[in-house]
Amino acid sequence: MSRSAVITDTLDTRLNTIIAENGGTVSGQTVTYNVGNVTPGTPITVAFRARVVTPLANGTVISNQSRVTDASGSNVISDDPALPGASDPTRFTVRSVPRLTVTKRVSNTATPGNVYAPNDRIAYDITVRNSGTENAANVVISDVIDPSLTAIDPGANGTVAGSTVTYTRTTLAALTSVAPGTSVSVRVLATIRRPLANGTIIANRASGTADTLTPVLSDDPDTAAVNDPTTITVTSSPRFVVTKSVLDVNGGSFLPGDQVRYTIRVLNTGGANATNLVVNDPVDTRLTSPVPTPGGTFGAGGIRWDSSNTPVLATLAVDASVDLFFTANIATPLDDGTVINNQARVTSDGVAVVISDDPNTPAANDPTALRVTSAADLSASTKEILNAAGMLSLIHI
Repeated sequence: MSRSAVITDTLDTRLNTIIAENGGTVSGQTVTYNVGNVTPGTPITVAFRARVVTPLANGTVISNQSRVTDASGSNVISDDPALPGASDPTRFTVRSVPRLTVTKRVSNTATPGNVYAPNDRIAYDITVRNSGTENAANVVISDVIDPSLTAIDPGANGTVAGSTVTYTRTTLAALTSVAPGTSVSVRVLATIRRPLANGTIIANRASGTADTLTPVLSDDPDTAAVNDPTTITVTSSPRFVVTKSVLDVNGGSFLPGDQVRYTIRVLNTGGANATNLVVNDPVDTRLTSPVPTPGGTFGAGGIRWDSSNTPVLATLAVDASVDLFFTANIATPLDDGTVINNQARVTSDGVAVVISDDPNTPAANDPTALRVTSAADLSASTKEILNAAGMLSLIHI
């Protein structure tokens, strides 16, 4: 019988988080079991658990051997029964690999929330994390930017070739080796092209790779879907700036009977082309004989321009403008100081009515006004004079 038997096992330093079962104790890297007396032919089994440290190179061999001593001075080391030799240590080979996960988020740098419009500056934040058990060597991050984006800026640590952004160890030293449990993040800036149709979807995925690994595509962590592209939907519409000015064709003041000329300018400052524009302009009754150009029709007290009579109104491109005109005569007679206001109204597919503004006044969206200058006409006046003989004489003034 073996009396006062003790099992000890000093573990390799590449093992940690040691837990002794069956009543054992742990001190540093050593597990101890005081098993007492052991009867011949009666086996004693003990167990412990440990975790392999990370990172650890693939193919690392970890050896382990227990030792049993007793009161008689016996000292026996363990043998691995799976091996043919005697007193073999128990060995296992570590299978260690890097494993990359890539996430990609998008945000609007100017406007919080999920609204994206043409000409907005957006940011893509790409994070590559090593969730494996070995260092990831020579990590490469690449991102093919959607053609609906322009002015691509990968920052100081990236390069751009065409529409592809790349980060390597040459430009970002942190990518030389990414340890398990750590990550590297980069940011790509870009601008949404203008014009761009409303509802345009811009979907984008980055990729990450390293030595011995195949490329891994990014996931959008802000959605429930797994391994999905990072997507934005563009909100875009035309936006009109409408001005209306007036001049006296003969120059000078606005006199009764003078012909005046109105100019309506419609400018599209929005993010999408405008289609099927309609311009309506109610004409004051104190303006007579209105004649619109180009195209346009007069009826029911107003002028209407649309694509049926003015083809240029079928489409108005972004940053383009169109000028419409009409002439009319100031009615006569009119009191001096009479003010005649006029304001046009513009709409198109998907755009609410926009009223014209007089560009010659500081007020916004105000009607275009002309003030009539009028004086009495005394050209047919006469003066009666009685002479000393009582004769009446008429003098034209």
